[in-house]
Amino acid sequence: MQEKSPRSDFKKQVDQYMRGESLTNAHPAIRLFSLCEGFKWTLPVPGGIYAQDPVLMDKFAYMFSRRAVIQEEEAKKREREAKRGKSPAARNAARPAGGRKRRK
Repeated sequence: MQEKSPRSDFKKQVDQYMRGESLTNAHPAIRLFSLCEGFKWTLPVPGGIYAQDPVLMDKFAYMFSRRAVIQEEEAKKREREAKRGKSPAARNAARPAGGRKRRK
């Protein structure tokens, strides 16, 4: 039986990360890359990311991830509404306030 090298695990995780797939126990380099990308930082920065609390950095990474997921969900929702024609607010605005009147 052939063992996986740590290098192949890293490459697999990089591919998963780049596809936007969820990672458990991400390699530290991937975590730092994600944070630097999110903060638009470059390394090394004296007193920068390496000097920060790792728990805080993990929380920031989670927030970046959740923001991306929520933005994607909202974009899909807007797309569905656009395909239906109008947004619910626009449909309601087109109706008269008093409703239908009976003909005499």
